[in-house]
Amino acid sequence: MILDREILIPDLGTVGPDSGFHLLSQTEDGRFVKGKNGVEEIVSTGDEKVEFVSFGDKTLACVKSAIAYPVYYPVQPVKLEMPVKAVLMDLDGTTVRSEEFWIWIIQMSIASLLGNPKFELEDADMPFVSGHSVSEHLQYCIDKYCPGASLDKARDFYFEHTHREMEEIMAGCGTKGAEETAKTGETETATEVQEVADTEKDTDTEPVIEQMTFPLPDGPEEAEIYVEPVEGISDDFICGMDASAVLSVENSGATYYNYDGEE
Repeated sequence: MILDREILIPDLGTVGPDSGFHLLSQTEDGRFVKGKNGVEEIVSTGDEKVEFVSFGDKTLACVKSAIAYPVYYPVQPVKLEMPVKAVLMDLDGTTVRSEEFWIWIIQMSIASLLGNPKFELEDADMPFVSGHSVSEHLQYCIDKYCPGASLDKARDFYFEHTHREMEEIMAGCGTKGAEETAKTGETETATEVQEVADTEKDTDTEPVIEQMTFPLPDGPEEAEIYVEPVEGISDDFICGMDASAVLSVENSGATYYNYDGEE
């Protein structure tokens, strides 16, 4: 039922009738029940995609999927201690665009499931392999390209490919599209890995790896983005940078210097 009173959810805050939250007696998967095992309140967002389980001093958030495999996360307390030294934010979609990379991981997972390294998604698939849960993306592809195949097996392939590619990214030689920064003037190294399907269980065939590098531009490039300067910033204002790109930028040959010109 719709929440008709104000309640305090630890580390989330106070929610009331105007929040659109729903009051629940138990989580959808039945794992947590109000009044049992320390559970004081259970609420869900208006779209019912996330459930919050309050234990009085802590909260769990259950992010649901349309086809099982819900994920529970502890809700961390939000604190603001002045003065603020730095602000970190979700980089995906702002300074880092990784959507193509995750779609590619889905494609490789289905290719492995089919045993066909040349498999490619179609343009018509794009709305169904982005923006939802991993399981929903994979199930869509299974229903279309390999009906009856195991979702669990597809997920195994997904995490196998993800772990390998993330290690490559941390080493500074990840696949093109994994970390496309919004800045220009950086060299991107792309590693395209073509999965070789095992025809026999004892096959020890190694993946075929092709290295490609893209040179730096000769000069400034036009961009459609313009950021208005902020006036009145003090000289001791702490600037920031995209720390997640340090390894790939350094491996591209870039160096960083402080205000004294020291590397």
